[in-house]
Amino acid sequence: MKSEQRCRQRDVLICVLLALVTLAAYWQVRHFEFVNYDDPAYVTANPHVFRGLTGENIAWAFTSFQASNWHPLTWLSHMLDCQLFGPRPGGHHLTNLFLHTANTLLLFGLFRKMTGAIWRSALVAAFFAWHPLHVESVAWIAERKDVLSTLFGLLTLTAYAAYAQKSAARTQGSSAETPAFDLRPLTSVAYWLTLMFFILGLMSKPMLVTLPFVMLLLDFWPLRRMQMRAVRLLILEKIPLFIFSAAGCALTLRAQNEAILDSGSLPFGARLTNAVISYAAYVRKMIWPVELAVLYPYHHNASSVVFHLAMLDVGFIWLLILRMARRSPYLLFGWLWYLGTLVPVIGLVQVGAQSLADRYTYLPLTGIFVMCIWGAADLASRFRYGTTVAGILSVILLAACLCATWGQQKYWHDSVTLFQRDLEVCPEGNPTAHHCLGRALFLKGDDAAAIPHYEEVLRLLPNLPDGYVSMGNSLNRQQKFPEAEFHYREAIRLDPTNAEAFKSLGTCLATQMKLEEARINFLMALKFKPDYAQAHTRLGTLLMLQGKAAEALEHLTTATKIYPDFDEGQYYLANALVEQKRFAEAADHFRAAIKANPDYAVAFNDLAWMLATQVERTRANMIEAISLARQACELTHGTNASHLATLGIAYSESGRFPEAVASAEKAVALARANGEVDLAAQVEKQLTQYRASRSATGRN
Repeated sequence: MKSEQRCRQRDVLICVLLALVTLAAYWQVRHFEFVNYDDPAYVTANPHVFRGLTGENIAWAFTSFQASNWHPLTWLSHMLDCQLFGPRPGGHHLTNLFLHTANTLLLFGLFRKMTGAIWRSALVAAFFAWHPLHVESVAWIAERKDVLSTLFGLLTLTAYAAYAQKSAARTQGSSAETPAFDLRPLTSVAYWLTLMFFILGLMSKPMLVTLPFVMLLLDFWPLRRMQMRAVRLLILEKIPLFIFSAAGCALTLRAQNEAILDSGSLPFGARLTNAVISYAAYVRKMIWPVELAVLYPYHHNASSVVFHLAMLDVGFIWLLILRMARRSPYLLFGWLWYLGTLVPVIGLVQVGAQSLADRYTYLPLTGIFVMCIWGAADLASRFRYGTTVAGILSVILLAACLCATWGQQKYWHDSVTLFQRDLEVCPEGNPTAHHCLGRALFLKGDDAAAIPHYEEVLRLLPNLPDGYVSMGNSLNRQQKFPEAEFHYREAIRLDPTNAEAFKSLGTCLATQMKLEEARINFLMALKFKPDYAQAHTRLGTLLMLQGKAAEALEHLTTATKIYPDFDEGQYYLANALVEQKRFAEAADHFRAAIKANPDYAVAFNDLAWMLATQVERTRANMIEAISLARQACELTHGTNASHLATLGIAYSESGRFPEAVASAEKAVALARANGEVDLAAQVEKQLTQYRASRSATGRN
């Protein structure tokens, strides 16, 4: 009894240690940003997800094939995060981390229960938790599907191990012959839990379709059920699982139909070659995890030397395993786990342009960890001090993994850092990385740095519509309107249904006050994408310029209904309502814009101006106006003359004229320095009133 209690205490201590070190190793991710590769599709630019858990969005999650997958539970988990954390990425990152930590504990518990080997199971879990190849699955918000599906996958295997061990006990305790068809699984709670968790796993990521085969591996080792039951019966009891696995495959093929490369452009021989190279590459990366990247471009003409070296690597491992399989069954188990769980993503059915991906190793590498750790333990047991040496080496390797994992995470801090690193590792033939880096630089306002990356994208992929749109956006912001128009129209020529190109062209034309032509392009964007919130917003603001207030409000309201957390949509609707003198409604939408984007300085400023000048001058309104104007000035570091002028107005309306004078004087000096002559003249008039203890609106 005392021995069992000590074992339980040791297990709890190991779990606590695994959890604390894993959380500490990844704790920096809470400060990371969203990245612009897949995160927009999964969270930031997906209105169904960003609006949170609603009946409409839940129905969408179960019926959508967006992102070339059917994974409703993944969508629901992102919706829940948006409900809890909104646009702040820190909470989304921590959810991934907590799921990864739970997976670590489940993996330890699974192998501890099946094998009884405490320290070997702990080492498998530790290498799983702290290996740098797994950083991508944890630090990338869009890879929620990895950590979530693995959670359900490990729960599936845990429930199956419980069922199998009870079944083995019944078999050993029964003297009757094994029936031709065993119905006993139907009466087992553990069996039904296995089926339920498997279905939930498939609904998180269909990569788990190979789990029924993994269960057969568990029957071979370590459960050793194949020594007690006919293989035929072990297969029969898994028929329901195989049925759901087949359904998962069918749904995945349907979802990924458009993403699967045409077999004519990528022959099966090339895909098979890449698969062999990838199997060997993942093992090498596990042993020496350097130069990791988010995108490894697909090179269609792989070197025959590389292929033959990969064949030698894989062949040598097979030879070693077959020679030792009888004495060391865990080697065959681990190798087949690795090979089998990678099959859905190894590229035999090629989806996307990547040749391999670190995230694909998240669950498969467990098989290699088992091979190495059990093998090392067996080898160490043959020498006098072997166990001590093996323990010391394990600690050193785990420390190295932790250091490498900590260092690898820093590249995931933001999009610029991530794709600069990707291009350092894979500089050749990498248009996606160039495009993502260009867009990240564009969002930071650095068009000069973004344009060379767009040029490289168009050199590598001259028929990519999105490349022309991105180039057009940078040129448009540089006020190179003819060049921008050319790129937008080229995108439309290549893809006549490209809503983004029509919206961007409309924006470019509106900037040049070609209002009617711009309106037509916005309408074309909405024709091909009716729920395009940005297009509704742009069209609404244009209609306001044309004096069509009713139509404008209809489009602006529609935009905020489609995407309530779209800051620009809320802001422009608020301004339109101000023009209609619907101030209470306008205030609500200004506040919604600020909630969606706490750094939206112009929204703070305009709400402050409205409260100070357009509504009843109550003490509460004046206090809020001053607070909002101060925040606008703080967000722009006191470099925006208009915001300083608004602060002066708010002070004057509150009767705080010395402060109003100080703000206005700063605004005048800054406006003159920036060449804003009209603004300087306007604030000088207000300054004269402040010095005479009169408010800017004359309401004193």
